[in-house]
Amino acid sequence: MSKEDAEKSLEAGADGIFISNHGAHTLDYLPHPFQVMDEIVCVAKGKAAILVDGGFRRGSDAFKGLAFGAQLVGLGRPILYGLAANGAVSVKDVIQQVTEELKRFMSMTGSSDPEHVKRDLLIKS
Repeated sequence: MSKEDAEKSLEAGADGIFISNHGAHTLDYLPHPFQVMDEIVCVAKGKAAILVDGGFRRGSDAFKGLAFGAQLVGLGRPILYGLAANGAVSVKDVIQQVTEELKRFMSMTGSSDPEHVKRDLLIKS
């Protein structure tokens, strides 16, 4: 959750950096990943994959995570809710719904694939 942690991870040879506040369950005052992603992406860009989770629920959230520089966005709770609701069938439905929403956002912004979801689609520099 910090630039310093990212630097240490790279020094240790990490191929990926996972940015997560664990849905703010561990400590309720942890920052949202978006509050620390810029500094971590700046350190790790091109050296390690960026994975993010914590509070991501929909395809629009996944879009934002990609726009902030993540290569992978984790959606824990929605998957668990689907599992609890109706097992594997609902998990598949959740994944399909999130994927379709992400595709819709990518289409509306002219993003041909997840690598082309750029930050300036959300915030102009």
